[in-house]
Amino acid sequence: MSDDETLVSTRERRFGALGARADAEPERERQYLLVIEGETSQTFELPRTGEVAIGRGDTARLKLRDAGASRRHAVLTMAQGDARLEDAGSQNGTYLNGERVEEARTLSSADVITIGDASLVFHSNRRSSRRRPILEPEAFRRRVEEELERCEAAPDRTMAVVAVPLAIAE
Repeated sequence: MSDDETLVSTRERRFGALGARADAEPERERQYLLVIEGETSQTFELPRTGEVAIGRGDTARLKLRDAGASRRHAVLTMAQGDARLEDAGSQNGTYLNGERVEEARTLSSADVITIGDASLVFHSNRRSSRRRPILEPEAFRRRVEEELERCEAAPDRTMAVVAVPLAIAE
């Protein structure tokens, strides 16, 4: 066996054929919200199961400072790693990716919840079976315009847009 073959064989024994350490523990499932309010941000770890009330009130597990948030503004229900968002009858509404939440909605990683001026970005390292719909051109244009308006209102907020042309099967 040559030195190169020995090196490859040793590497595969230690790290496996795909490069991950064979003795490494599997990545722990982690779900959290990145909470952005004004000039501050923090992470809020989500439980695997249970409810997380979001708002300004004393009973809220995730407390917001924004005066536009109700005492109990929204509820995030965690069940076996799935996250569902509901508005709790708030005065000013709860928004998910720019759309007002009228009924319970399942979250996917990178979804943005907006409550008043606060943004809560859902993160999950769990694979979602839910596929996001591709927006029609007009809906996409509206979404980009809304994000641009938010960025203009908050000069410290940045935005990136990636446009990928897709071939349409005939």
